[in-house]
Amino acid sequence: MIENDELEIENALRNDKYEWRTINGISKEAKISKEAVLRYISEHGDKVVSANALNQKGERLYMLRSKRRKGSIADRFSAAIKNRGD
Repeated sequence: MIENDELEIENALRNDKYEWRTINGISKEAKISKEAVLRYISEHGDKVVSANALNQKGERLYMLRSKRRKGSIADRFSAAIKNRGD
């Protein structure tokens, strides 16, 4: 994977407009194929965490581990209940 692609994926995951991101949302924002996003996520389990639940469309949700650590317990609990994602 090209280093610039990895940076674009990480920037999409850092977007403060979203708590959780879908493969499709990351792909659109980063302008990178869904396959490349999936490959990044599978190769960087140390950086990316997936939600236990799916969004309303049945899509898996992802977040940077570093972003997750920044939220308060109340924020994380609220986000888990809302299960927000694009």
